[in-house]
Amino acid sequence: MLAWGAGTAAIFFFAFGLLSCTTVCSAPVPALAYTTACVDVDPGCQTYISLGDECEDTYTIENCRMSCHLCDSGVHPAPRDADIISEELVTAMREEDTTAATTLLKEAAALGGATAARLLYNALDSAHGGEFEGRQGRHAGLGPQDVEGYSSVAEQASLREKFHSPEIKTICETGFNAGHSAANYLIGNYLGFNVTYIGFDLGRTDYSRRAQTFLTTLFGTKFVINYGDSKDTLPAYLASHPNMTCDGIMVDGEHNYETSRIDLQHFLKHARCGSKVAIDDIEMSDLQQAWTEAQSEGWIKEENCESSYDHDATRNWCFATVIKIPNKRGLNGKVCDPSP
Repeated sequence: MLAWGAGTAAIFFFAFGLLSCTTVCSAPVPALAYTTACVDVDPGCQTYISLGDECEDTYTIENCRMSCHLCDSGVHPAPRDADIISEELVTAMREEDTTAATTLLKEAAALGGATAARLLYNALDSAHGGEFEGRQGRHAGLGPQDVEGYSSVAEQASLREKFHSPEIKTICETGFNAGHSAANYLIGNYLGFNVTYIGFDLGRTDYSRRAQTFLTTLFGTKFVINYGDSKDTLPAYLASHPNMTCDGIMVDGEHNYETSRIDLQHFLKHARCGSKVAIDDIEMSDLQQAWTEAQSEGWIKEENCESSYDHDATRNWCFATVIKIPNKRGLNGKVCDPSP
């Protein structure tokens, strides 16, 4: 375990991997009553599948019929190859064919949560084309001399594990970029969850606008994006939606102390006790400062930090839980009781 400076977030550097249901379920479990009804006998089915279970082992097939989309009694055709589905999804996004996109996302979801998410990630890269194709974490959409990072495959898996939950219905994020994180959250709508994405981005690039079209095609009104300086657009949007609650929060906008601290403060005003908070690129000193101050002031409690080094992308991020709710008019609040 390494730490960046006194009082900063600790980052665990280890190879990241998802547990399949085969691993998760390796411990003895009570016998469950097999049924052909359209139900999940095991209450953990959605969790297994969101963590990457492919609905191939006997236990999951028999006890997770609803989550595995095995509810009809007819003959199931062999699933198509993920690459074929991905290619057709690229065409649907480029042609803004919502009907085809919806059908293809359902087909992808039937392959399992991890496969569906990876398929969508690759399809989004391909739909952008050019300097995105096959980059998986660091694109050159602004030009070959201006490489910009975006969420890696491993980071996306980690975010799904935290944010794909029945309690997390609205995810608020600064830093839409090329749409990969938003798509990663929203695929949960095809995996048994109910997710709405509210994003904020400068909107200064063609690829961000292109991604807006792609995600609107894929997810319709579940996807909302606001363009402009988040110091202005974020409070304005939240003021016009006073009853909105951010169950999941990602701070990944402008990478300086002032903006990251202000973004976090605004999000906290619309959080709830137990809301999950994440921050990306935590190795940067300005972001560490904003994150550490939020902890020392008692607003959030850090859970863990993670890193990934896949492909040509190095990512570092942290998670926390909201433990104090601010006053809507300012940052004077009260400690959650009981504290999550």
